[in-house]
Amino acid sequence: MLDASAALARLAPDEMLPSSVVAAIESETIVVPALWPFEVANALEVMRRRKRFDEPALADAVVLLESLAPEIEMVSARRCWGAISGLAREQQLTVYDAAYLELAKRRRLPLATLDEALREAACHAQVELA
Repeated sequence: MLDASAALARLAPDEMLPSSVVAAIESETIVVPALWPFEVANALEVMRRRKRFDEPALADAVVLLESLAPEIEMVSARRCWGAISGLAREQQLTVYDAAYLELAKRRRLPLATLDEALREAACHAQVELA
């Protein structure tokens, strides 16, 4: 389970990832919620605009992302408005972050994230962190 913050840190040349997160990215099947490609694509575009990536580096990042071959789990509106929104309220998270937490919890997957609020919520929800 890999959230957008961890994926982007893996791609950005000026970011450092904990070795446990790098190991999880490189050795496990990656499962992500349906919003993940949009979050990652948007962040890459913002990073390009801010000159953190030039065009060749951006192309390399896309190749690396494709090589991860994440399993993208679709979510029903009912789950989004129900379990995920409820978890967001309970843990004081955005619904976006709660989507990662709910998926990790439901599928019993370790969660790789650099987001401190999401890490704290994962601990409260007894979700293993990568």
